Amino acid sequence: INSAPQDVAYYTVECSADCSHIYASALPIGFYYSYDYGKTWTNASAVSLPPEQLYLITTSGTGELVHVAGPNIGPYSSSDYGETFTISQSFSQQGRDWGSIACSFDGGIVVVTAMSSINGKWNGD
Repeated sequence: INSAPQDVAYYTVECSADCSHIYASALPIGFYYSYDYGKTWTNASAVSLPPEQLYLITTSGTGELVHVAGPNIGPYSSSDYGETFTISQSFSQQGRDWGSIACSFDGGIVVVTAMSSINGKWNGD
């Protein structure tokens, strides 16, 4: 990665199968993406994501479908390589402290777990 954003602490990195599309979560706050193997970067947090830290990232094999979540926020989904995001309506109780996120290679199946769960069921208010 040549021109990665400076003065940030990287939290999570995810990429497409060929690593042409790279997505990175950085502290203090930032969600960055690169479409050219890491040569140039865009801060998506400044465009279409809320200011909260989104540290969970998963992407489809092509990088087209991207899903992100963070503590008590999301999950958010993008179908345009991370340029725009919308809150996922597939999860009935957004606002949880999400623990992990993963998707299938084609991005069509997304699994999100909450930090406070018992046997895969939410254990909280």
